[in-house]
Amino acid sequence: MCAACGRPLRGASRRVGTASLCERAECQALSAKICAPEATFCNGCGVLLGNHSMSDPQKICGSPFCRRWQSALTQSTEVSIRIRAREERSAALTKLAREQAVQELSKTTERRALKVVVLPHFEQNLQPPSAERLQRVKALLLDLASQAHALNGREDDSHELESNTGEHVDSRSIHANTNVRADTINRLLGAGCGMCGGLCCRPGGDSGFLNVAKFREQLRDHGFSNPQESVAAYFDCIPDQTFADSCIFHGRQGCVLTRQQRTVTCNTYLCTSLQQLRDSIEAGETDFLMATTNIRDEDQPKVYRIAQVDSGKAK
Repeated sequence: MCAACGRPLRGASRRVGTASLCERAECQALSAKICAPEATFCNGCGVLLGNHSMSDPQKICGSPFCRRWQSALTQSTEVSIRIRAREERSAALTKLAREQAVQELSKTTERRALKVVVLPHFEQNLQPPSAERLQRVKALLLDLASQAHALNGREDDSHELESNTGEHVDSRSIHANTNVRADTINRLLGAGCGMCGGLCCRPGGDSGFLNVAKFREQLRDHGFSNPQESVAAYFDCIPDQTFADSCIFHGRQGCVLTRQQRTVTCNTYLCTSLQQLRDSIEAGETDFLMATTNIRDEDQPKVYRIAQVDSGKAK
């Protein structure tokens, strides 16, 4: 590529220092500038930058390709920095949790290099749902149920119904395997969720992650004659006190819905911490520590709760 005009080099070209120039007279005339000590080149395509500010670290020409390349590179760098920071924070919390476990749980912890599963922490802030919120929830659920009822009433929707059967609770719910570790995985994943308090439930908001597909399933499988009946089945589950700024079905003891009432999202989602816990169990590990921490914050590392798992049983 010509260092002056950026065009692909075809046929004869002239080498100027580490750069190459095409045969065009305009480009050949720039050879002196290219060899100058203050010459700067685009980090993307290598073309000579005219009147470039030396204080600009990016050194990118006006080409849309180079701009996109620089943007992608910047994003990738930022992601790498965030990942590295998270790994460093996780390591600091792991060390803190292990030290705290030695003091609070058992001295045997000091002699065993137990793996630490660092969980997030959701501060418990329960309050009665306001009348305004309940009205908003009912209107939202009724809209979803009405759409579901209309779709179920069509004679030509058999294929779409089949495609939505994924809303049924998977036999792997919470990634349970068919092997002998299935019960242990489900039990400890539930314990991990309980220790955290349900941070991942926050996006549920007023809808509780419910959608049209789930209401179609409920209407079809439970014999509800109209949308109002299916909405009432959910509305009656709303607890007297729910977590502030969280899912409407997020109560003191966790989710108040049965697995059959929940969507695929709720039945299968695992945060990064629970994925690590599942992987540890599937790898045959039975002894480790679970610690709820402020891993999602930027404050000084803090451990809130610790549980020791021996032979697949949380203590």
